[in-house]
Amino acid sequence: KIIFNYNLIHDIINIIKEENLMIYSNIIEKKSLRDTQIQTMDELKNYLSKSFGPYGSNTVINTNGALPRYTKDGHTILSKIQFAGEIENSVLADIQEETRTQAIKVGDSTTSITILSAIIFKALAKYEEDVESEPGITPATIVDTFKEIADEICEVIKSNGRPATIDDVYHIALTSTNGNTKLANMLKDVYTEFGLDVYIDVKASMNGTTYLKEINGMTMDCGFLDPTLINDTSKNSCVIRNPKIYAFKDPIDTMEMGLFLDSILYSNIVKPLNEKKTENMIPTIIMAPRISRDYSSYIDSLMQLMANASAANRGWLNIITDIASCDMEQYEDICDLCGCKPIKKYLDPEIQKEDIKNGIAPTPDNVTDFCGSAEMVSSDANKTTFVTPKNMYKEDGSYSELFNQRIDYLEKQISKLEVEGNNTTDIYTLKKRLNSLKGKMVEIFVGGVSVADRDAERDLLEDAVLNCRSATINGVGYGANFEGLRASNEVFKKYNSIKSDDTDHKRKIAQIISDAYFDITDLLYSSIVSDTSDLIVRSLGEYQCPMNIVTKKFDKSVLSSIDTDVCTINTISKIVTIMATANQFILSTVNINKY
Repeated sequence: KIIFNYNLIHDIINIIKEENLMIYSNIIEKKSLRDTQIQTMDELKNYLSKSFGPYGSNTVINTNGALPRYTKDGHTILSKIQFAGEIENSVLADIQEETRTQAIKVGDSTTSITILSAIIFKALAKYEEDVESEPGITPATIVDTFKEIADEICEVIKSNGRPATIDDVYHIALTSTNGNTKLANMLKDVYTEFGLDVYIDVKASMNGTTYLKEINGMTMDCGFLDPTLINDTSKNSCVIRNPKIYAFKDPIDTMEMGLFLDSILYSNIVKPLNEKKTENMIPTIIMAPRISRDYSSYIDSLMQLMANASAANRGWLNIITDIASCDMEQYEDICDLCGCKPIKKYLDPEIQKEDIKNGIAPTPDNVTDFCGSAEMVSSDANKTTFVTPKNMYKEDGSYSELFNQRIDYLEKQISKLEVEGNNTTDIYTLKKRLNSLKGKMVEIFVGGVSVADRDAERDLLEDAVLNCRSATINGVGYGANFEGLRASNEVFKKYNSIKSDDTDHKRKIAQIISDAYFDITDLLYSSIVSDTSDLIVRSLGEYQCPMNIVTKKFDKSVLSSIDTDVCTINTISKIVTIMATANQFILSTVNINKY
């Protein structure tokens, strides 16, 4: 006998109907997106806080098939973190991408940026909720106001900078390396011997010892087109000695420019290969703002040929592109000193015919003669060095007239702008160009008892070198996020003193940024005292400098490039605003919707 509970069956049927009416998708709504973003950033803040400051600890990074790596380097730690969810990984990717530029410009401030971004974004999300019903305040206006306040803070930071000295270099290096006096003294000695305009590159020593190597060369912030071009695997670089150098002034994206490129490649490389006379191949450097492979008959096959060859059998071709993102005047300096004739486009065929007649415009038959040369050209993924360019020296070893004229012009322009006092960006560009021209370069090869020991020191020294380089160009300020703390506090006080509804929105955004800097300073000082409020007040008040955590004194020795805190603010602004403007998230598939 079967007994039916009709009420129960009715309830079950209704539940099934309701479930079937629910729509499952790969779209995550704003509330779940914000919660996950905040949680992820909090997790990253907690992870990186463990390595923060002089008393932060190492993180052990384990990679299959390699020795464990011990590091406090924030960017390195961040690059090895993985999450299971798509939103979490998108947050991680945003921070990794935005801090990469910071690491290249002024050394690694990834830890500070990650901590501050987490604090600020959480406060902004809370503020967005609080004002949701207020007219005229939207996520877009919050983001715009944040950017405006960030720009104000940056201007205040810049105003506190001053020119760098050799002693400053030592203290900057000491701050960057967490008190490593050996590395700080090494950098101080290099700057003392070669001057503040020296260009220092840090590399790994293969013999366990640390040593210096002086190079007479010029550097451009553009690297090789593809890792296939690498012929020195120990340095991940393409090194070519005594090459012919060809400089395209315009992108290779037309039939004519492609024909010029193919004429060079055929004459110097393809023809000797076809004739099986590899000894006749001419080492060749191609430089161009951009290259479209569609306009070349040879470039793809040559790249494939190198991909199939061992590194030792490469070294006959290097292609340097993305020059459009570099300083084009610096590019022209390098072309002139290497003796390259520019290969460019013409809009007027009559002018082109006249220039061909005068020998200053190429044809497919004579374009191979438009080359320059240097003793060596070395490229990695980010930069290219030209060692002893053809026109840098006279036969007697003294500098050429062209070189001296260019140096004299740049030094006068820099002096003029410094007197005017309001052209920081232009001065930075000219100084960078001047340093490249002077070619004062030193390579520091870092050794160690073990590979792990060597890599740990190299990480520290790379950060110190980048920060010192930025300081010599942009000026010096205090480290430990002090310039950001001081400037954000000043901007907040300005808006807090204005009793007006019109500025209330700005005051709240300024307070969020200022509070975040107080929080990160509290985190730093809490490694030595339990009550940090007095230290922060004294640092902003009577001492006007951060406390040295190691000496426990306000000794004005915690220094950094003034651009460090400017870059930090700008990077934080990019991170938090790009996430704050998103109101939903689309997953790659419905199946992974755990949110």
